[in-house]
Amino acid sequence: MDLNPHPHPGPAAAVPSGAADGQRGALLDRLLLLALAGVAGAVLLATPALITPFPAKVAWFESPALFPRAALALAVAGALAELWVRRHGLQRGESDELDSSAMNLPRAAVMLLLFVAYALAVPVLGFMASTAAYLLACGATLRLPWRQTLALALPLAVVLWVVFVVVLKVAFGHGWLP
Repeated sequence: MDLNPHPHPGPAAAVPSGAADGQRGALLDRLLLLALAGVAGAVLLATPALITPFPAKVAWFESPALFPRAALALAVAGALAELWVRRHGLQRGESDELDSSAMNLPRAAVMLLLFVAYALAVPVLGFMASTAAYLLACGATLRLPWRQTLALALPLAVVLWVVFVVVLKVAFGHGWLP
């Protein structure tokens, strides 16, 4: 007598055509997650070369690479954790949290590319202008109403500038704008 309510078919079991499409989509999702983790990891390693001028004698907590590297490390860890969860097919319990398996991977890729563009723009445009542009682009990518995006992005850019540049004295380079 088999007590398992969800028997796992053996390798010889036939796979319906719809299931094959689902497996192909799952494989593409995994490959995209792996690619995103790789891109974020490469940018993480290249961060000091991307930030110019990069002051060599700055304390680690005042380094302009600290926060981009921390965010990129979180992106790599998150992508690898999601990849591991999808690979092992772990069942998630009931939760009020978002189901990451139903996420829009192309939109996630755009968000990661926006973050890379933001990291590259900070030394050129300056911290506040780059942050405002990044937050506005994120709001547009997430399809937030433009008034809500403006109401969130602009004050948040100013607050982040005060926290990181004025209070923490993080050196972000000398961009065209503050």
